[in-house]
Order: sequence, then C-alpha cells, then structure tokens
Amino acid sequence: MRASPLSTLLALAAAARLDAGPLTDGTQLFGTGFPELSAAAPAGPANSWLVVADNELPRLGLFNLSSFPASQSAPALRATQSGTLEVDDLEAVTIFPWDIDGDSKPEASYHVFAASCARTRGKGRVEPLRDALFAVRINPDAPPASAFPDAASIEYNRTLRSQIRSLGAEHAAEPWGPILRNSVHAPGTQPDAPDASLSTESGLNIEGLSLSLDGSSLLLALRSPLVNGRALLVPLTNPIGALGLGESQPQPIALATPILLNLKGLGFRSIERDPSGKFFWIAAGPASSDDAPFQLFTWNGNPDNPPEPIVSPASSTATSRSPEAIAVAPEWPAALIFSDGGSKLPFFRGTAVAPPPP
Repeated sequence: MRASPLSTLLALAAAARLDAGPLTDGTQLFGTGFPELSAAAPAGPANSWLVVADNELPRLGLFNLSSFPASQSAPALRATQSGTLEVDDLEAVTIFPWDIDGDSKPEASYHVFAASCARTRGKGRVEPLRDALFAVRINPDAPPASAFPDAASIEYNRTLRSQIRSLGAEHAAEPWGPILRNSVHAPGTQPDAPDASLSTESGLNIEGLSLSLDGSSLLLALRSPLVNGRALLVPLTNPIGALGLGESQPQPIALATPILLNLKGLGFRSIERDPSGKFFWIAAGPASSDDAPFQLFTWNGNPDNPPEPIVSPASSTATSRSPEAIAVAPEWPAALIFSDGGSKLPFFRGTAVAPPPP
C-alpha cells in the first residue's frame, strides 16, 4: 500500500521517550504487520511501549515507540508478539499497573486486561471463543522473546456472556434490562425477543475497555446493543478477583448498573481514561455495519453529563478513517487514535488529537 499524501505528520521524536519532542495535531501511517489492529494501550517505563491487539489472528504485540519511523513509507515495525490466544474477535485491551507486592509502587510488570467481543453469529449460534475476559502479564524490560507469557498458560473467564444476560434479567423493569437479557443466547436457550441476536444492532458487541476514573474497576464499552439510541457502558467491579490474580481464587464476574451515554446514535469503538484521571477519551462509530460517520468525544465520567464532541482538523482526519483504538499516556500532550488497515493492508494509522480546552 502506498501512503496517501498527508498535510501534516505526527511528530514522534527519535529519542527514547515521547517527551523528547512534542506531538503535533496531525497524522502518519505506521507499518506494524498487524492488519486488523483493534485496540492499543501504552505500557512500560515512561510509557515508551505500545501494546496492540489484532482481532483476527488473534494476538497481542509490543512495540517500542522510540523506533517509530520518521517516514510514511517505513517498513513494518517489529518488536515481539504473543502466541495465538484462545479468543475470537479480540476488540478491547487496557493496561493495569498492579501493585503486586503492596509497596504502593506499580511493578515493572503490567497486566493487560482484555475482553473479546461476546456476540453471537448466524441464527443465534453461540461462539464460545467470543466469551472471554483474561489478563496477560507482560514485562517490557524482559528480552523480547520472554516479554509475553506462554499463551498456553493464560486462563480465561468465560462467564461474561451469562453474567451480562443475568444482569439484564434481574433488571427487567429498566429500559436496558430486556435488551441485555435478550441480546445474547445462553447455550440451549432462546431469547424472549424473536431473533434478538441476529443483528449487530441487537447482538452483544464489546469493543472498548478502560479503567474507571478511580482505577478500582473496569468499564466494558459496548458497540451494540443501543438502548433508545444511547450507548451502554457496563462496570465490572472485581477484575482482580474475576481473574484469580495474586493469591485469590477466580470469582464470578461482578457487574454494576450500566451507564447510558448519548453518543449521537453511535456505539463505542474505544474508551480510555485520561492520565489526569479527570475524563475519558471515546471513539464512537455505527452500531451496525452501516456507513455512518464516526465521532471522537471526551467525557467527564458523570452519567448526568453527556460526552462532548472533539472538533479539530486532526479529529476530522481520524474520524474519516474509522477509528478503532485510543492510546494516551501522561507524557503525551495528545492522544493517539488508531484505525485498522483492513485484512489486505499492512498498516495501522495513527492520529494525534489534542483534547479541547476545559
């Protein structure tokens, strides 16, 4: 693929850390060898590494940001990648620097929490590999060959689909209750609403994952279903226990009351907490396969306050490329917005977007 001319470039300094040079409001193409990039998050010392997910293979990759190319035609970046994961349609990741030994300092190792899209396919057929919540412990300081654990050692919690369905059943009087209850099938059962899971608009489709503003829980962001045109954000309150991290035994996934957000009739494609802990970045797109416009938002985390659209030249460029992922770190004065290149294109596209003034 030949990169089309772009009016501005994303200025990523060639030094070891991004804070060696400013990020500009613009775009650049980076080759990664990950044709279906679906999620991204910073990691490592000074957030100088980028963890990315490929939703088709599926696998995780770890790239050194200091080696990003200075030109659009640079060859694909190579660092290290995980083995093939036992999931299908991996769409959401976030980094959790866990204080494992309790000394009030996050360890050098990082946990990648990842969730697979849990919707069904064709006539309500359940796809077991699409029901997955898991954590991968990475160490960016380790040699590339050992940065990721052996894929065979990863444990998966495959109760997310049933817990979401139960949450809806327990709150059938809420507008979102029957929709969540009917949006997925449990094996051997039928939904109450006819063919509720046959369309992307109705089928459960998780495409975003973020820490809450206080860092105590995970937020599952749904592309679909929509509830009266609003997007669903489902808090998962026990990520450590649900995955049996540390010395605990795995516990059932615990979900709290969903939050409904007005994304102008769109669903989540990505959500990420800003390092300031004061707001979220959101990429939104059509809940179905319709060719609807994408939009970037910021949101202060208050359910009573609607997300605010981001309006800038770079955000317009990013939304024109159907963004799938957001990555932002304390050292960066702008967020990186990524879109996949499609199954035949060996590039992901990075766009730096500065947040609007307060």
